[in-house]
Amino acid sequence: MFEGEALGLKALGASGTTKVPAVMHYGDDGPGRSFIIMEKLDIGGRPDMHAFGRAMAEMHMAEPLDPDAKKGMFGFAVDNTIGGTPQPNPW
Repeated sequence: MFEGEALGLKALGASGTTKVPAVMHYGDDGPGRSFIIMEKLDIGGRPDMHAFGRAMAEMHMAEPLDPDAKKGMFGFAVDNTIGGTPQPNPW
Protein backbone atom coordinates (compact mmCIF):
# COMPACT_ATOMS: atom_id res chain seq x y z
CA MET A 1 0.00 0.00 0.00
CA PHE A 2 2.86 2.44 0.71
CA GLU A 3 4.95 1.90 -2.43
CA GLY A 4 3.28 4.90 -4.11
CA GLU A 5 3.79 7.04 -1.01
CA ALA A 6 7.49 6.10 -0.82
CA LEU A 7 8.10 6.78 -4.53
CA GLY A 8 6.13 10.03 -4.34
CA LEU A 9 8.21 11.28 -1.41
CA LYS A 10 11.37 10.37 -3.29
CA ALA A 11 10.17 12.32 -6.34
CA LEU A 12 9.27 15.35 -4.21
CA GLY A 13 12.62 15.26 -2.41
CA ALA A 14 14.54 15.01 -5.68
CA SER A 15 13.54 18.57 -6.50
CA GLY A 16 15.82 19.77 -3.69
CA THR A 17 13.43 22.62 -2.95
CA THR A 18 12.10 21.63 0.47
CA LYS A 19 12.82 19.03 3.13
CA VAL A 20 10.94 15.78 2.56
CA PRO A 21 11.27 12.83 4.96
CA ALA A 22 13.41 9.98 3.67
CA VAL A 23 11.63 6.62 3.57
CA MET A 24 13.60 3.96 5.43
CA HIS A 25 11.32 1.02 4.70
CA TYR A 26 7.76 0.11 3.77
CA GLY A 27 5.88 -3.13 3.35
CA ASP A 28 2.87 -5.29 4.11
CA ASP A 29 2.37 -7.24 7.31
CA GLY A 30 -0.56 -9.45 6.46
CA PRO A 31 -3.94 -8.79 4.85
CA GLY A 32 -4.93 -5.14 5.24
CA ARG A 33 -1.85 -4.30 7.32
CA SER A 34 0.78 -2.05 5.76
CA PHE A 35 3.49 0.16 7.23
CA ILE A 36 5.95 2.88 6.27
CA ILE A 37 8.99 4.01 8.29
CA MET A 38 10.21 7.53 7.56
CA GLU A 39 12.83 9.92 8.80
CA LYS A 40 11.67 12.10 11.70
CA LEU A 41 11.85 15.76 10.74
CA ASP A 42 12.67 18.22 13.49
CA ILE A 43 10.27 21.02 12.63
CA GLY A 44 8.63 23.64 14.77
CA GLY A 45 8.10 27.33 15.32
CA ARG A 46 6.05 29.67 13.20
CA PRO A 47 5.79 28.69 9.54
CA ASP A 48 6.85 31.19 6.89
CA MET A 49 3.99 30.80 4.43
CA HIS A 50 5.67 33.05 1.85
CA ALA A 51 8.76 30.80 1.85
CA PHE A 52 6.54 27.70 1.75
CA GLY A 53 4.65 29.02 -1.28
CA ARG A 54 7.91 29.83 -3.06
CA ALA A 55 9.27 26.34 -2.31
CA MET A 56 6.08 24.73 -3.69
CA ALA A 57 6.37 26.79 -6.88
CA GLU A 58 10.04 25.82 -7.25
CA MET A 59 9.17 22.16 -6.66
CA HIS A 60 6.60 22.24 -9.46
CA MET A 61 9.11 23.85 -11.83
CA ALA A 62 11.92 21.39 -11.03
CA GLU A 63 13.14 18.82 -13.57
CA PRO A 64 11.27 15.54 -12.85
CA LEU A 65 13.06 12.23 -12.33
CA ASP A 66 10.72 10.07 -14.37
CA PRO A 67 11.40 9.88 -18.14
CA ASP A 68 7.65 10.04 -18.95
CA ALA A 69 7.26 13.17 -16.82
CA LYS A 70 10.29 14.69 -18.56
CA LYS A 71 8.39 14.22 -21.84
CA GLY A 72 5.59 16.39 -20.43
CA MET A 73 3.23 13.53 -19.64
CA PHE A 74 0.97 13.60 -16.59
CA GLY A 75 0.63 10.67 -14.20
CA PHE A 76 3.01 8.68 -12.04
CA ALA A 77 4.98 5.44 -12.20
CA VAL A 78 2.61 3.60 -9.84
CA ASP A 79 -0.98 3.89 -8.68
CA ASN A 80 -1.41 4.91 -5.06
CA THR A 81 -4.14 5.75 -2.58
CA ILE A 82 -5.53 8.67 -0.65
CA GLY A 83 -6.31 6.92 2.59
CA GLY A 84 -8.24 3.84 1.53
CA THR A 85 -9.37 5.36 -1.77
CA PRO A 86 -7.50 4.12 -4.87
CA GLN A 87 -5.87 6.82 -7.00
CA PRO A 88 -5.04 5.53 -10.50
CA ASN A 89 -2.11 7.40 -12.07
CA PRO A 90 -1.72 6.11 -15.63
CA TRP A 91 0.48 8.02 -18.05
